[in-house]
Amino acid sequence: MQIALLYLSFILIRFPPLLLPFGLSSHIVFRLINLVILIKLIFLNKKQIRLKGTAILLIILFIFQSLSVVNVLNFNTFLYFFERLITVFVFSLLCYLLIDNHKQANIIVRLINLTVVINVLLEEIMFFSPNFVNFLYGSIHPSVLDIFVFNVNRGRLYFESYGEVFLPIILYLFIGEKYLLKKIIYWIVSLGIILLAFWSNYRDRFVVVCFSSLTTLIIFRKDIFKIKIKQNVIFLFATALIFIGGFFYVYKTKGYSVIDRLLLQDKEEDVNSLATRGVLINEAISIGKQFPLTGVGLGNYYDHLPSFMKNRRYQMVGQNKNFFDATLLYPHNLFAQVFVETGYLGLLSFLFILGVFIKEDFKILKGNNNISKALAISFWALILYAMFNPRTYLTFYTNFFVIRILVRVFNSQSIRETK
Repeated sequence: MQIALLYLSFILIRFPPLLLPFGLSSHIVFRLINLVILIKLIFLNKKQIRLKGTAILLIILFIFQSLSVVNVLNFNTFLYFFERLITVFVFSLLCYLLIDNHKQANIIVRLINLTVVINVLLEEIMFFSPNFVNFLYGSIHPSVLDIFVFNVNRGRLYFESYGEVFLPIILYLFIGEKYLLKKIIYWIVSLGIILLAFWSNYRDRFVVVCFSSLTTLIIFRKDIFKIKIKQNVIFLFATALIFIGGFFYVYKTKGYSVIDRLLLQDKEEDVNSLATRGVLINEAISIGKQFPLTGVGLGNYYDHLPSFMKNRRYQMVGQNKNFFDATLLYPHNLFAQVFVETGYLGLLSFLFILGVFIKEDFKILKGNNNISKALAISFWALILYAMFNPRTYLTFYTNFFVIRILVRVFNSQSIRETK
């Protein structure tokens, strides 16, 4: 029962918060399910917890992020993010305790595939039919749709589904699939992710999708050549045609593409946005140095910004304006945000965690466990994504630890099989 509830919990957090009766949302149900599993597992079943590997790293992250309470200026904001930290800790711990074999890990991979497909379809429908968004306001939390509409009005496409991050897993399934129909489905989903990143006109999405696709193709190049030559030619030709069509489509509808943005064609939009990010990152480092040990506290970066930066105004639709103002003024960089919020203790502990994963992944890349390789690429795509984005705390860290737990399970299973 617990593992089935965990699968349901994972599905809920992979989608944007859905509106439910009685003032609930799917993300609130996600928290309630985790609480039920925890109570049943720890207090009723009295399961013994043996902490090692990923679980210890999870505890390290939790401790050093919690210590940031020392210098908190806005305690309500800290509590808002601390609740999410606890939620991440509980869910990740449950994944660590319950996902302990190849079969369960494979089900999570299938759920990742399923949720990626649904998110891609949803984003494409909203992209091609903006009026459909009005219908979704009764089903999806307005904050998510407000940001989507805001970006559409400025010629952008933003929908935090992490499709680019999970692209290596979809490509791995495509390369290894023997049945043609399933292979075509994986190919279509992969194309959908790549095209949405291109159409989004967000440079960070495009950079991440390029990293995910190129790294996967390089690492699995030998497996690609095992595919029938005729199939390879057909897929390559069809991909080229679709990309050419997608390229002309975005130019016809928007007048420019993400390529123009990478080439810094528009000084005001492309150059100044990079400069602004540099200012925000430098400001984060400067503020962090004033509170070097434990930082300013989770979510408290905004409260330490100079008044002239906090007084900036952005046109925003719906009821999400205040939140979005604050989001724009957060450092669009994972390490700068970890440093300013949690100080050197938080940053060094986070770098230590990444160092452990780097060591693990080098060993994985030298081995023959392909699913672990795909997951490792997805993990570093996630880190790359957060290098340029003000990541959503809950979804970022749940993906962070779920991927690492899957790597642990598949890798340990592979080691046992070789003995």
